[in-house]
Amino acid sequence: MAETPYPSGSSVTTTDVDLLRQLPFKQFEYQTVSFVAENVDTFVPFVTIRPDVPDDVRWIDISPNSVYTTSTGDLPPVSGGTTPAWPWIFRSGGPNRPLPTTTGIWLRCSRAPYTTRLLFFVERS
Repeated sequence: MAETPYPSGSSVTTTDVDLLRQLPFKQFEYQTVSFVAENVDTFVPFVTIRPDVPDDVRWIDISPNSVYTTSTGDLPPVSGGTTPAWPWIFRSGGPNRPLPTTTGIWLRCSRAPYTTRLLFFVERS
C-alpha cells in the first residue's frame, strides 16, 4: 500500500475513535521561547492551538536542561543565589496579571536569560 504524501506544514485530522481515546492532548504545539527578564510577564503567541478556554492551556518545559529532563547531578548555573535551582516557567497569580487569550498566553520564568522548548497543550476531556 502506498503512503499518502502530505505537503510540508499540513496537518492531518483523524476520526479513528480508538486512537483518539489514547491521545492525551486535544491540541498541542511545540515552541522555542526566550525569557529575557526574571519574573516578568512574557507574551507567547500560539501558532496552531486555539483553546476554547484560554486557562485550559498547560505547558511542559522539554529542553534538555529542564527540571523534567536533567538529573540532579547536572544542575544548571545559578543566577544571583547560592543554591542551584532550575528555571521555573509559571503564570502569575497576582490580581493584576494579564489574562491568557485564545491566541496566546502570558508566562514568567524564575531565571533569565533562559531560552527553552515548551510543549503547549490542551488536555483531552
